[in-house]
Amino acid sequence: MVYNGTNGDGNTAGAWIEVDLDAVRHNFCHIRSIVGNDTKVCAVVKADAYGHGVYEVARTLSGEGADYFAVAILDEAIEMRKMGITDPILILGPLMPGQAPYVLRYNLTQTICSYETAAELSREAFKARQTVKIHIKVDTGMGRIGVYYEDAYALIQRIRELPYLEIEGIFTHFATADCPDKEFVREQWHNFNQVLEDLEKSGIRPKIAHAATSATIIDLPEMKLDMVRPGLMLYGLYPHPSMKSKVELKPALTYKARISFLKNIGQRRSISYGRRYFAEIGEKIATLPVGYNDGIRRILTNQGQVLVRGKRCNMAGTICMDHVMVNVSDVNDVKCYDEVVIIGKQGNEQISADEVAERIPTIHYEVLSCLGKRIPRIYFRNGERIAARNLLGYHTVSIPPMEERLDEVICMQGARSCQ
Repeated sequence: MVYNGTNGDGNTAGAWIEVDLDAVRHNFCHIRSIVGNDTKVCAVVKADAYGHGVYEVARTLSGEGADYFAVAILDEAIEMRKMGITDPILILGPLMPGQAPYVLRYNLTQTICSYETAAELSREAFKARQTVKIHIKVDTGMGRIGVYYEDAYALIQRIRELPYLEIEGIFTHFATADCPDKEFVREQWHNFNQVLEDLEKSGIRPKIAHAATSATIIDLPEMKLDMVRPGLMLYGLYPHPSMKSKVELKPALTYKARISFLKNIGQRRSISYGRRYFAEIGEKIATLPVGYNDGIRRILTNQGQVLVRGKRCNMAGTICMDHVMVNVSDVNDVKCYDEVVIIGKQGNEQISADEVAERIPTIHYEVLSCLGKRIPRIYFRNGERIAARNLLGYHTVSIPPMEERLDEVICMQGARSCQ
């Protein structure tokens, strides 16, 4: 099969995301230095590794010694197994009806919040004569999923009587860990420790207790317990600006596009849907082949910015599903197919995910996780391109210049050519 590369690599695609795997490795090693070798690290790679691409990120973290991976739903875990990831995977969401056989088939660890779901999983495990690991989720104040901490001890006692279930872990999640005021975090911490103490008195404490996520690892490392669950900081972002002085993280993601069309707009001509932008004078407008389907939120209409030849340029007109228009009148020698940075650095300027989040406004978690899968991901290690993944799922170890064709494509499993 011959693939012409028009949609699969950072040289010829209309838009792409570059992921620096060395930055991911650096951030993981920094986490390891904080928590020590005796504490397990569960890398949170839900939402396609926060938009970075789960396959290469998980492979990198596995190679660095990640003890566990965590995802939100069953399908994400199955996707990782089909990619060849063999490390333990914890599904953070609750078990849904009919999912138990797949938890067993793919050797996954399931979060349990109630006796009913534990019993369903136990019945399937009994049929298969296969023990399945579970982690009990305790609600200490998040108010989302999990058994209330006052009822956790009784629930665990009941679940222990079910066959073919191994209560490997117990965990909670902090509601305000990313806030400067840690009073409620400490209240939740107290509630969770009370559950652990009650279990220890009965000699039934699970092997892995965990509560700390990125914000807690940075601000309250004493709460590390047996395992930590870093997410955001793996990708080089800080849960709160106040944490930037405490750890040195490296952003792993850069979002780029090419100018797909360039034209001069006459005075008082309008741009895009709803005529929400009019050229005050003659302006030069560049069109980018990305839109709200690619994570460029529509609310950024007339207020978002990108970098063109190292200069900040304003978005002009309503953001479309597949297109964004940008005023490049002040950019000298701008040309069609010039590289544009949407998130990342270009020259002396930088647009961070935090800045984009402030403009919307939202949080950087949402900015990253909304970057659509149709945007190719290009992976770098030691400054060299090592892999690419596009919407078709292909990987390649060699990305040619723009004028060349990509003659060989390697499947995601890496072993056979796609013929």
